[in-house]
Amino acid sequence: MHRWLELVLIALLASTVARANPKTCPADFKLAAAGGKCAIGDKLPPPCTYPEGHCACVVPALCSGIPRPPPPISDAVWLCTPKVRPDGCPGDQPAVGTTCDAKKLPDDGCWYGNCAGTKLSCVAGTWKVTGSHGPPPSARPSHPASLPGAAHGST
Repeated sequence: MHRWLELVLIALLASTVARANPKTCPADFKLAAAGGKCAIGDKLPPPCTYPEGHCACVVPALCSGIPRPPPPISDAVWLCTPKVRPDGCPGDQPAVGTTCDAKKLPDDGCWYGNCAGTKLSCVAGTWKVTGSHGPPPSARPSHPASLPGAAHGST
């Protein structure tokens, strides 16, 4: 009976120990967050998890509004998300409707997204969408009369 209890405790302890990151991960969150190159040949390594947050090897997103070919995988860099951002917002976007504590968050809400974004705020103890912005326009108008100020004769 005593040996059975010992085996159960060992199994429980083993299940609570964090799994090691792949060998391709930087040694710690700070090194990964520095944003160095991460591609291995023509492949992206798996994501990494640290006590401070998680990191992924990503090809930088283009946010110009004008369609362009994607950058090569060789341009990939580590992009890290802390558990809590410096502004006090959760690093990962919380699900709308989940609980929150407004006392721990900035008064003006938390923005999430890269090219387009969503603003979430803690309202009455739950996350609510309180704003958004879209990506930049696809291109400037090519006809001078359609440019802002053209109707008034300004340049």
